[in-house]
Amino acid sequence: MTFKKSKEADLIADNLRKTKAGDLVSYRELHNLTGINDMPRLRGYIYTAFKILFRQSGIRFGCDRSVGYVRLDENGKNDEVSSKIGKVRRHTKRAGRLHVAVAFNALDALGKLTHVTNATQLAEIKKAASKARRNKIADTASSNKTVEAVIDGTLELFRRKGA
Repeated sequence: MTFKKSKEADLIADNLRKTKAGDLVSYRELHNLTGINDMPRLRGYIYTAFKILFRQSGIRFGCDRSVGYVRLDENGKNDEVSSKIGKVRRHTKRAGRLHVAVAFNALDALGKLTHVTNATQLAEIKKAASKARRNKIADTASSNKTVEAVIDGTLELFRRKGA
């Protein structure tokens, strides 16, 4: 997917590229940089700049509500991934409830095939995103001698976190 890069988005991207992990960039700073006072329009340019930075350099930013954006370090990116997996789990539960509400016998042949395919796919996603599967993967990784040397003593902390 391509997106248009405006001079404002490039200006913001160039400015954000100079930040270091943990740096806060306020909305006021971005407003002063671009001269745009319309927040929805400014936010569009900011998101385009975020896409540019992530695709080119792997740089990610998190929102600090009512203040601005914070450049994420590697742990921040890792937490973002964990929260996305949690969202997948939540959305899968919702889709499962919706799926159960479909009257299978009222469907035509193509609808029945789609229904069965959806059920199988939901089951696979649910299994892959479950906390039990996460712990099983952690157990397997921790039994690997190379990985064990790196994460020695952190497995129990990981389980307690339960992200």
